Amino acid sequence: MRASSGKVDHTHSNSEDRNAQRAKGPNATTTQETPLPLGELIQLAAVFSNNPFAALCSKSAKGQKLITVYGLDEQDARLLEPINAIVRDMDEPVIIEDILKDERTKKLIGSPNEQIHLYAGFPVSVPNQEAKVFWVANNKPGKLTETQCNALNLVAKNIEILLSNQNQIQQLKDENSELLIQELDAEMAEEKYRSIFENVQEGIFQTTSEGKYISANPKLAEIYGF
Repeated sequence: MRASSGKVDHTHSNSEDRNAQRAKGPNATTTQETPLPLGELIQLAAVFSNNPFAALCSKSAKGQKLITVYGLDEQDARLLEPINAIVRDMDEPVIIEDILKDERTKKLIGSPNEQIHLYAGFPVSVPNQEAKVFWVANNKPGKLTETQCNALNLVAKNIEILLSNQNQIQQLKDENSELLIQELDAEMAEEKYRSIFENVQEGIFQTTSEGKYISANPKLAEIYGF
């Protein structure tokens, strides 16, 4: 498995893991542009849970889409999709101490190779959006403390809030764009009418019910000798 360059210190690290690569935040793999707070949340989750890998991904009809990844190569992160599917199906956190030994995951086709063991996945649900999974993982078996689990649940909820806010902002932008388009269409229609009114080769005028002129085009003025 390939991990990004750089190192992050973990309290449980020892001489046996020194060959395992760690990733700094700036070197984390990102498959599309995302707001900095989202990337920071993913990185923070990895650091405080003492795990070198973390990601947020979604599932659509076209397959898994990685939104942001920390510490792990994109190709390797995609190998966790069969386990992410379990999280989406259960719609609750799934914590596996060793995916190579757990009955739910050890026979999954496409499971990561033996460099990934601990996995903790959390569903992220946002109205009108594809189902998402936030996860942290480690290259050796392990457990999460109750404090770590609660903190990771809190990260998942904050991701939901952030994505929901982004969705609302985009909707407002779209609505505003639609209003601007309508205004532009109205302006264009008015300009088109004005152009016809001023350049037509016939006299055009508008009067009140009493016969007083309200407006007249240049051609009418020309006809009357003005």
